[in-house]
Amino acid sequence: MKSQINKKAVQFISIILVLLISKSVVFAYPPDNAAVLYYRSAYTFTYDSKKISLVKQYLDSEIENNQEIIDYVLRSEHAMKQFIDAGNGKYCDWGLDYSEGMNLLAPPLAEFRALSWIVLADAKMANEAAEYDRAIDLCISNYQAAAYIADGALLVSRLVGIAMYNYTNQVIIDILPNIADNPDVLTRLKNQIDEVSQGFPSLKTSIKTDLEICIDDINKESIQNLIITAGDTVLSIPENIDQILENADEGFIESNKEYMLKLLGDCLAATDLPYPQAYKKLDELIKKPEIESKENSDAVLATFLMPALVKVLSVDVRYTTHFNAIQTALNLYINRTETGKLPDKLPEGMPKDMFSGEDFIYEKTDDGFVLKCQGKDLSKDETYEYKFKVKK
Repeated sequence: MKSQINKKAVQFISIILVLLISKSVVFAYPPDNAAVLYYRSAYTFTYDSKKISLVKQYLDSEIENNQEIIDYVLRSEHAMKQFIDAGNGKYCDWGLDYSEGMNLLAPPLAEFRALSWIVLADAKMANEAAEYDRAIDLCISNYQAAAYIADGALLVSRLVGIAMYNYTNQVIIDILPNIADNPDVLTRLKNQIDEVSQGFPSLKTSIKTDLEICIDDINKESIQNLIITAGDTVLSIPENIDQILENADEGFIESNKEYMLKLLGDCLAATDLPYPQAYKKLDELIKKPEIESKENSDAVLATFLMPALVKVLSVDVRYTTHFNAIQTALNLYINRTETGKLPDKLPEGMPKDMFSGEDFIYEKTDDGFVLKCQGKDLSKDETYEYKFKVKK
């Protein structure tokens, strides 16, 4: 589903006002509903694409820190504070009106992603200034924001949340060598990461909610717009789509909805399989409508309305595996503080490489260690490894 991230300011302000109606929200800080502060942070944030690009390059280690980045982080201080404080909310209700279907007004994801980068840039600067506790706190707040944003019930929200997690992971990896000899800080970080890892919504829930909204909204008037806005999710638009649209009656639409709901159920079941089998099964299921639509008119709409779930699955497994590598590394760092050296082999019961479902391959290096995946990201034909350093 295509989200409508950039909406008129009036619509955006209206959402904030609705969320602020409750007295308990107005006078309590932070409010119980974290969404209030996330919306506020986006509303007060000055979005500057040039500056944001510099921040991203800094996070990617493509450029060194500079005064322009520092000034932009400082200028965003008020929005950052609300973004960070939102993580202390007891829950996060985005106030989405699912009855709007595919015209659903999504949260301002572009602003959230940019704010996330700015928070992480601040964390990276704190790490470089040896302010490790502050750097860690900023990263934890970003993990919390990622979990809340990913729980927006839309696949695009989930993908933004995953991207936020991945950038946070990289900053954490940069911090770890600097706290490698401090067991108290390592243990605190491990406990915090273990806690935030439980808050990320399931892939199945995101797929189910997103596609059910899409399917429920299908009608003769909306089909044309669906084709136009399908964008990168298009698999194969039938050549005779104009004739199909002209002849589409209520029976055709309802039978196509039933077909898609059945296909959705099969896709959800496939996500429970180990990654290699899940990837293969989803790939088969998503290609199925294109094949069957040649003789079964019930499959026509599914040929261009089902998203590329194999890519969504791979992104999800990539995020989980990266996060598991961080958790495994923390256990190894803590083990080192207890024994004086890194273990020769990986301890039992460590988080898994989710591409294979097996333990990471663990190798000590001259300056630390590497955790390697045993399974491959089938969507990219790539096998990942994660490098961790220990200062001598």
